[in-house]
Amino acid sequence: MGWTVLKQPDGKFAIYTSVSDGIISFDLDEDEVKVEFIEAAISSAMRNAQQSLGVAKGEIPRRPYIKWDEAVKAHNQTFPKLAIDPVTCKPINKQEWSP
Repeated sequence: MGWTVLKQPDGKFAIYTSVSDGIISFDLDEDEVKVEFIEAAISSAMRNAQQSLGVAKGEIPRRPYIKWDEAVKAHNQTFPKLAIDPVTCKPINKQEWSP
């Protein structure tokens, strides 16, 4: 993101971005600065989720890093007590998954 919060001479705050070398918001109080960061994080998370879902659904022509069967195999090797059946998508040992 490249954001820096700056204190203005009048005690309010500004947000400077190193991406475009400019001030993107100014005359903010502390809560407004927090809101700016929260909104940017939500926007970024939504873009990442949409991108990942698009790849997983085959809508975006980019090969995923790992396929389902490879991920389940790696998971089952790392967490044998929490193994997942790759076909049924259900836990193999249900007792280990219970709270």
